[in-house]
Formats: sequence, C-alpha cells, structure tokens
Amino acid sequence: VNDVENPVINCPSDLSRGTDLGVCTANVSFTNPTPWDNCVVQSTIQTLGLPSGSPYLLGSNLVQFTATDNSSNSAQCQFTIQV
Repeated sequence: VNDVENPVINCPSDLSRGTDLGVCTANVSFTNPTPWDNCVVQSTIQTLGLPSGSPYLLGSNLVQFTATDNSSNSAQCQFTIQV
C-alpha cells in the first residue's frame, strides 16, 4: 500500500498574554498538538518558537509544529503568541 495522505495536525488558537510582574516577558504554557494519520505518525517536532512554559518576549511570537508519518508525508500548523 502506498500512503499518500498527509497527517492532520491542529495547533492551539492564537494566544495573548500580558507580561509577568516586573519583567518584559511572559511565561506562556500551551498544549502541544497531537496529530493523527491514516497510518502511523512517526514524529511531531516543534520547528519554530520556544517550548511551552518558556518566557516569551514582547511582541508577536510564532510557534510551529511539523508532523511526519512513516511514508514521509508531513503537515504543519502554527499559532501566534502575542505578549
């Protein structure tokens, strides 16, 4: 069987946070997306942005994830964290 179907990955909605008290950053937590596929998802990696729980800087911060299945089909999703 030749798998030509990309995995499906859905990121969280865009987030907006105020800065933490006394600093110009905001520690932002989010749930990493869980992809699904008609076969097996081999890997899901964060390709842009800081990990969940990190101090994000003032401004617009892009976060992106990529899911790849065993047939090397891939899909991406992204969201923005505004501080």
